[in-house]
Amino acid sequence: MDKQAFVQSVAPYINYLHDFTEARKAVKADLAAIVKAAGGPEHAAFIGVDIVKGFCSQGVMSSPQMAAIVPEAAKLLRRGYELGIKSFIFTCDTHEPESVEFKSWPVHCLKDTAESELEKALTDLEFSNLFEIVPKSSISSFVDTKLIDILERKPEINTVIIMGGVTDLCLYHLAAGLRFYAASRSRDWKVILPCDCAATYNCSCEQAEAASIAPHDELLLSAVFLEHMQTLGCEIVGHIE
Repeated sequence: MDKQAFVQSVAPYINYLHDFTEARKAVKADLAAIVKAAGGPEHAAFIGVDIVKGFCSQGVMSSPQMAAIVPEAAKLLRRGYELGIKSFIFTCDTHEPESVEFKSWPVHCLKDTAESELEKALTDLEFSNLFEIVPKSSISSFVDTKLIDILERKPEINTVIIMGGVTDLCLYHLAAGLRFYAASRSRDWKVILPCDCAATYNCSCEQAEAASIAPHDELLLSAVFLEHMQTLGCEIVGHIE
């Protein structure tokens, strides 16, 4: 298939993705209603992935897109705490210097460095003593981490609100892992993602060529993976208030 035929072939799907994304971003959800539907705050949890300095505010992997979601994430977490939610779990990139991941990505979020720490806007929250930090050494929040152990200690949970980045990598794998875990345990979990608490980065074709790296279209990949997450059974909303 030549280039023009390929572009024409995928155009209807691109149009669909645009309309899907815009429709989901327009949806407003009420956190109090979510908590009530769960059966009370003890049945709800937040799980954030990679809302760390190395992706939000410092280092080669940080991006303005990730930085922009931090205030919204902090507001939503505080609202959850005010409603009585006590489960706050954060999986955080934490790499050894010899990590094989650095064959694919620049060195980032090294263990015992500031880059692997949660953003200050989160740790400054007055209830941050409730946070459960889960170091992870790969894109997956589940492989060789203590996340499953934490979830097993919380059988009362039936609703999980996820946030963080990046949408098409670590956040997507968190969403997929949660859906797979719930299915394997026959748990009818609701997994909810607010778009204003999720982000991915952008690298244009020109930037990628200059740096000899792969391009990464923020708008397209965000739309594709938000739609994938809904296909997996996640509820995608624009904002939770």
